[in-house]
Amino acid sequence: MTGGLKYQSDLDEFQGGVDAGDFKTPIAPSLYYGFGNGIMKYFVYNDPEWTFKNYTFDTFHKDAELVGETLNATNPDLSAFRKRGGKLIMYTGWSDAAISGLATIGYYDEVMAHDNTAANYIRLFMMPGVEHCFGGPGPSWVNYLTEIDKWVETGKAPEQLTAYWLDEKFQPTGSRLLCAYPQISKYDGKGDPRDVSSFSCVSPD
Repeated sequence: MTGGLKYQSDLDEFQGGVDAGDFKTPIAPSLYYGFGNGIMKYFVYNDPEWTFKNYTFDTFHKDAELVGETLNATNPDLSAFRKRGGKLIMYTGWSDAAISGLATIGYYDEVMAHDNTAANYIRLFMMPGVEHCFGGPGPSWVNYLTEIDKWVETGKAPEQLTAYWLDEKFQPTGSRLLCAYPQISKYDGKGDPRDVSSFSCVSPD
């Protein structure tokens, strides 16, 4: 399910769950609901009966310390990664229901501020219309492995990527240009809007 309910039948299905023998899948009326409740129930409190009812967040930071040791990718010091010759491509969908695109940009900016050589080993690509990792109305498939290989082999960091829409058989049905942050993709005003060649990377206004 890709966030939001479009039809009454969708709501009916979610209210009843999907019957799989004696087990019904968990009910989640939207991705926001699923992520928001699931993280708290199963990661923070390890309690499937936990609820937001009467919850005040007064002790949240203390309660989340343990899971934060695993989930909080907030340290901007990537010097060990850099010394090993690592190359990092980051991305976040602007329609991600679990992770804020602004938080990803904030972390990227902190890495850049911490290390003035970071541009040699890190690139960030923001993906319009893309949900959590993939899916959504935007093109969400990118061959990151090939791009990393090219970067390592040539020493040239990627400044542009091609993202694809895929059909039910995982075949491309259109493409769009992605630009290394802070640049953005701009439609040239002509040509197919589902073709990467109709776009250029420009600095934001």
